[in-house]
Amino acid sequence: MNASRKTERLWTYLTADGGRLSGQLTVTTIGDGHGDVAGNSGVGVDVTTQERAGRALDESEARFRNAFLTAPIGMILATATTTTTTTTDQPAGAVAVVNSALCTLLGRSEGAFKKSGLLPCVHPDDRPALLEALSMLWSEQDAPAGPERVRLELRFVRPDGAERWGSLSGSAIAATPNTARQVIALVEDITARKHAEQALRHQALHDGLTGLPNRTLLHDRVEHALANRTRTGQAVGLLYLDLDGFKTINDLAGHAAGDELLTQTAQRLLANVRPGDTVARLGGDEFAVLCPDAESPSDVTTVAQRILSALRTPVLLSTGTHTISASIGMALAVADSTAAELLHAADTAMYQAKRGGKDQLVLHNDAHTAPAARRD
Repeated sequence: MNASRKTERLWTYLTADGGRLSGQLTVTTIGDGHGDVAGNSGVGVDVTTQERAGRALDESEARFRNAFLTAPIGMILATATTTTTTTTDQPAGAVAVVNSALCTLLGRSEGAFKKSGLLPCVHPDDRPALLEALSMLWSEQDAPAGPERVRLELRFVRPDGAERWGSLSGSAIAATPNTARQVIALVEDITARKHAEQALRHQALHDGLTGLPNRTLLHDRVEHALANRTRTGQAVGLLYLDLDGFKTINDLAGHAAGDELLTQTAQRLLANVRPGDTVARLGGDEFAVLCPDAESPSDVTTVAQRILSALRTPVLLSTGTHTISASIGMALAVADSTAAELLHAADTAMYQAKRGGKDQLVLHNDAHTAPAARRD
């Protein structure tokens, strides 16, 4: 029997200058052919560089994992599988790890993410955008990842139904001989910013006192109504109204009472228009009502008559009961009407109603064009 055998061990050696190096010593016993040991041979290899590289890699991976798990923004890492797809009911890849920030943000456990991925958390209307982005990141799985990166702003829905906005940034990590292609995504909570943006947009397009659309938003909706009219052929009417007697109440009862009156007027207007109509405050005591998709001009006239009747009812304010009325100008769109022309026509008709005795409706076709004037 040959008694030869091989033993490998890692040793740390001290060099002549006091340094240290790592060496892999391989000792092989040499048999004499008769079952006895004739001697030993040893081979030493300096593996200091490899060992340092291995320790550096381990430390790097540990730092990455620690940073991943403790990051203040949500993070999720998915690994490609042999069945990696992006469909509406099955997210691509297999979730490898998810950090606590994402679990907290979306109200789900790590196990839930590993079971179904991120897709079920996304608002149904935003899923197509996410699926398209994932398809790009998972494509060409055998190729280097390169600079692929996606950025999306998505609505997420928590299990309790609450919506959160997230800014998702995703990128692909190239496959290696030992690892499959991966996708890492960061999800930052931007709900507060989105709400602030929505508030600013609302302020820019709505009246601060009544909450009604302002002139800018009304103009936009008139343009849309006119564009639809060319397709549907239905009537589009615009009412332009000015309160009779508002200045007297505002001067005698005070501006607070005037604000109350404007607020109550807005409420009465909203209560007497059709679904789909737009009530807007144009400034001061002037309001407008857009009536799109009317079956006939008489539908617009009916709305105007209801408003006249509703505004004649005495108004109870903190300073007492007051009586007002309104002068209304009505204009109907013609084939080539623009938003500016329709507004001007209704304003002109309203001026005629004011000059003709107030508390009445005047159709633009019966009005004479006149310059704007100061109104009570």
